[in-house]
Amino acid sequence: GCASLGLQFTLPMVAGQLAAMQEEEDPAVAARAIPGQLKMLEGFLKTDEANPIILQALAEGFCGYAYGFVEDADPKRAAAMYLRGMRYAVAAFGEKSDIGETLGRSLEEFDASVRRLDRNAIAPLYWLSQCWSGGLMQSLDDIDALADIPKVEVALKRVAELDPNFHFAGPHRLLGGFYGGRGRL
Repeated sequence: GCASLGLQFTLPMVAGQLAAMQEEEDPAVAARAIPGQLKMLEGFLKTDEANPIILQALAEGFCGYAYGFVEDADPKRAAAMYLRGMRYAVAAFGEKSDIGETLGRSLEEFDASVRRLDRNAIAPLYWLSQCWSGGLMQSLDDIDALADIPKVEVALKRVAELDPNFHFAGPHRLLGGFYGGRGRL
């Protein structure tokens, strides 16, 4: 009881921490600070395992840290972080979606699941897309991973439909990179 009450008072600070990290001008400070923040958020999650704010913050955090500080030096470790971020993003959907169940199913089933999502699911869908695409970029030699590319595209397009300006126009930036990285068909 006390831990849950304390967490409710702490959650507004999580948003402040995310904003402070996004505004950090010194990459060395960010690189050293983010892992501690991620572990703190995972500790908060132990108190409230279904909290969508914490789950989304963890998805964003692992994705951002992998992209900004790990990918170039250790692609295998980055892939693991992207996967971890994906798991948090899927958990952030909670009971309101069957996304987690349809990730491994056909494109049509996944697309139908994504189509059922509304504006309330923008954040977890965006971070799922971001983590998934980052992980795929670390697995370009894995044919099974490449088979997921159409699903990532479906998810990104849905985020762009729901809110093209989410996370600093993130859906457009991701789709631009997604299409720009393809060869001519």
